[in-house]
Amino acid sequence: MKNLLSGVTKTFLNSAGISIFLLGMFGIASAESQTKTFEFGAGTGQEHSHFRTFNVPCGLSVTASVKYARLGDPNTKGQTLDVPIVIELRKPAESGDGDGPIAQQKDATATRTQQTATLTATESNVGCANAWRVRLRPAGTGNSPLAITGTITLSYNDAARGIDVQGGLISLNKGNTVTKNLGGSGGLNQGSVTITANWNHAIGPVPGPNAVKLKWELINPSGAVVASQSAYASNELRDLTKLKLTFNVKDCINGQWKIRITNDTNDDTMNIDPKVNFKPDCPN
Repeated sequence: MKNLLSGVTKTFLNSAGISIFLLGMFGIASAESQTKTFEFGAGTGQEHSHFRTFNVPCGLSVTASVKYARLGDPNTKGQTLDVPIVIELRKPAESGDGDGPIAQQKDATATRTQQTATLTATESNVGCANAWRVRLRPAGTGNSPLAITGTITLSYNDAARGIDVQGGLISLNKGNTVTKNLGGSGGLNQGSVTITANWNHAIGPVPGPNAVKLKWELINPSGAVVASQSAYASNELRDLTKLKLTFNVKDCINGQWKIRITNDTNDDTMNIDPKVNFKPDCPN
């Protein structure tokens, strides 16, 4: 029994370890979802159709899961009360508050038994300002003779991810400045950017004992400095201000973001290792 329990425990720990490793490496199982109810047809406030809106950061693909059913009496011999309907997933409008282009459309039939339809779409570059829409309506031009009710769940992957910084480890002597590209020329989309970094005081080719303060600046594609902090290494053990530079990207801006590092101290530095984390989100 002891050996059996030991084997079970090892199997569990190995499986858990693998799961934790995968979560850390790939950001698995980090999905944001929004669920809203809908109703249309006879006896509801929307006799012909009903749409619900969902705000999603730019650059993210979406999935809409729609659960639907009709109300009313059961079908009887020679009489079918089921309602043909159309389900639309629409991308955000480029401007204004109207319908955007249809990303996917499905035909369905609402019965007394709840069913589920899944619609998917690639990312939009419009972003949070204009919402995605899921619309349900009867097939054809008339109103639905029965009430159609259900829920719409829109989900997207909002996992945090690392953003590459140009080049490898950086050495920066006193009085010097270096600028590095952050990610690619496609921009950062909408969300929160957090910059941390570790580095060492340099005495020639070897690390020295001093804590060295560096100035860090985040530069947007237009060349403007949008955030800055003068701080010591993020792993500094002494009671000093440690680097953690955070900025909320509110708009979808294409172009090259950059970071600029300035050493205006009397010490040289080496092994500067920037880490940039990005978390998709809609601005408050």
